[in-house]
Amino acid sequence: MKYNKIPDKVANLWYNIKDKPLNSRLNAITKFFLGCPYILEPLGEGTDKPRANFEAFDCMTYVEQSLALAITPTPEELLQTLDRIRYKNSEINYYKRNHFVSIDWLPNNQWLLEEATTYLYPAAATLQRTISKKKFFEEKKTGAKVEDIEDVTVQVNYIPLDRMNCIEDIDISPLIILFVGNRENIIVAHMGFIIKEGNNILLRHASSDEKKVVERPLFEYLKEKKDVFTGVMLVKVRDDY
Repeated sequence: MKYNKIPDKVANLWYNIKDKPLNSRLNAITKFFLGCPYILEPLGEGTDKPRANFEAFDCMTYVEQSLALAITPTPEELLQTLDRIRYKNSEINYYKRNHFVSIDWLPNNQWLLEEATTYLYPAAATLQRTISKKKFFEEKKTGAKVEDIEDVTVQVNYIPLDRMNCIEDIDISPLIILFVGNRENIIVAHMGFIIKEGNNILLRHASSDEKKVVERPLFEYLKEKKDVFTGVMLVKVRDDY
């Protein structure tokens, strides 16, 4: 896509849903992209890769671009809205991108998002880990000087997988679901949306396993991934939107 224009089909979607409530807009948007290919790291800062890609996604860009499309005042302001979600202070720079969900993406998007984990499960467990952004940038081999980047220790609340029955009667949909991984130096290893349709709780996400954006029963997915994830964090869009 061009940097200053979204695809016509995406603009048409925005016009078709713009007067609907937020939950209906997000439901329609996340469903619209089902079947799109999965590509790891489909973005750049407007250089070798586009700033936005509505043809293919990874798990984070699927969430970010769905959110941006749901809240942007106009299609023409979509990139500006997306930049505010994706970059600290909307500064379009790889080193200002909200790479780490726990220490970048959530803190820098408090204007839009709020925690829902303890609302749904007041007895949430806690997890503390130290994140090394320096190591992350070194592994990317960008050539930038990262010696002065300090490690960050963060603590989060999460719902253990064996307590996920607490969301069976959720009254908020869609919700953003953040999957807490088992690896060190990272907390959130994957993300997507929870959608409640009737008595069914569905997960919509850009899947690296299935190589596309898919929808499937959440609890079926969690059962398959019980050795990969420790639990989940839940986030909702603020009521202002």
